[in-house]
Amino acid sequence: MSVEIWQAADLNSSATGGAAAASAPVPYLTDFANQGPTARVVYQGTDGHIWELYYVGSDAHWWYADLNKFATGGAAAASAPVPYLTDFANQGPTARVVYLGIDNHIWELYYIGSEAKWGVADLNAAAGGGAAAASAPVPYLTDFADQGPTARVLYLGTGHDIWELSYIGSEAKWVATDLNGAAGGEAAAAWPAPVPYLTDFANQGPTARVLYLGTDNHIWELYYVGSTARWEPADLYWAAFPHAAPATAAPVAYLTDFANQGPTARVVYQAEGQNVLELAYAGAQSGALVVQKGAGMQVTSNAATLAGDVNAGGAPAAYFFEYGTTTTYGNVAPSPPPAVITTLPGMFSSANQAISGLQPATTYHFRLAAKYAQVPGQDWTYGADASFRTAGPPPPVVVPALVGQTLANALNVLQRLGFSLAGTIINETPNQIQNTLLKVVSQSPQQGTRVAPGTAVNLVVTAINTTIQGYSQIEVDNANDDGQPVDIYLINLATNVSQKVGTVQFNQQATYTLQNGVEYEIVAVDVTLENCPGSDPTILSCQKTLTYASGLKGGPTLPFTVL
Repeated sequence: MSVEIWQAADLNSSATGGAAAASAPVPYLTDFANQGPTARVVYQGTDGHIWELYYVGSDAHWWYADLNKFATGGAAAASAPVPYLTDFANQGPTARVVYLGIDNHIWELYYIGSEAKWGVADLNAAAGGGAAAASAPVPYLTDFADQGPTARVLYLGTGHDIWELSYIGSEAKWVATDLNGAAGGEAAAAWPAPVPYLTDFANQGPTARVLYLGTDNHIWELYYVGSTARWEPADLYWAAFPHAAPATAAPVAYLTDFANQGPTARVVYQAEGQNVLELAYAGAQSGALVVQKGAGMQVTSNAATLAGDVNAGGAPAAYFFEYGTTTTYGNVAPSPPPAVITTLPGMFSSANQAISGLQPATTYHFRLAAKYAQVPGQDWTYGADASFRTAGPPPPVVVPALVGQTLANALNVLQRLGFSLAGTIINETPNQIQNTLLKVVSQSPQQGTRVAPGTAVNLVVTAINTTIQGYSQIEVDNANDDGQPVDIYLINLATNVSQKVGTVQFNQQATYTLQNGVEYEIVAVDVTLENCPGSDPTILSCQKTLTYASGLKGGPTLPFTVL
């Protein structure tokens, strides 16, 4: 049985010096050519200086150093120091120790191995700006293709923005960037410091990520995808499904690569209720977002309102439609950027888009694409293909000859057919013909002509001999130019009851008796006409010819020609 034996050592005593500590110690390792492998422990002293206890392996001895004194400067410390290492081409291996100064600037003490001496730099001054710091600095390193090796130092500014001081080795200079100003996102809470980490998912490539606690108590992330060279924001509360509880403490990030999950970024934090929660992101996963065709499509001959549904679990969703005459689509609406909607948890939310410039009587295909609006690097989720057909142009109408009408009824018939009245020529004085049976003939265009609805007509109105009381019969002549039979309906205008009285074959005639004293509307319907379910005579687009007749005994037969 083996026994583990731990040894204790007072490092200040072992090093025979060093100020009393005012912060927790932070260790790191170096291997400079002039020293060899060395263990180093830095801390903030009660004198406001940054101190280091270091053990050089070849000496087998602890030493102490007042780094501010060795570097001959630097503001007194207001935070614990944080060490990190770089190896830029212009400097070689270098130890760097950053801390918050009492002047609210970020300071750095650095030891370039080849020079074997400590230097000091006010990083805000070196970068030419940056807000005053309200937190300790947090360093990290990146190596993006567009920048090369870069040292980055994050901190929380006094204005509640996240700031970064970055040193691109190839440029040998410091630069200050307001990350919230560059990317957006909620203002940061007054504490704690931001938390950086790096990922390299297949769908994004190398990416820098910076977590922080927002003033809304959500965990926010600012992320920089190296291939896009820009910062973007993400509210991880909305990005996660189901939504996590608000945070009460700083987040901590780590990475895993389990066989059953693959590379995964994980963020843990203390939530309301003192539970520990985890947010996990596995690269290209799209979560529970569901996309489908919606109801309530509106279609005309040259325009449509596309309808889709998105279930994003209550998270904001970005969407667009693809549409075209084939399943390759070719058109996108809206034009980039995509539209964004706020969804409700557990429910589908409507995503609609009006389009125009379509061709009449044409079949169009469309599909909806959506994704979480605030999830970084996510692929679009596409709905199934759907289609609709635009309406055809309105069917032509025939200019009728109206016989046996009062003037009011004759004009009403023409208006119901869709004609506009350009002018009326009356061959009798108005007071003589107002309630007299009339013959109404279209002067232009001529009666029997097929024209588009809305065509203006000029009418000639002539009174019929008042001894003729009306018509006891109607004679229907089917001269329908499409060669199809027509159904004949008589609609009693007093009761509004429709009665089918027969069918007249092409180039045939039929005579039907009218009831004495009843005014009828006579409708001919092409039984094969498209868009006429059940040959419904009340559908105006189905009607070939429309007229009125007064069924008074003693009169001659009323001619009625279906064109």
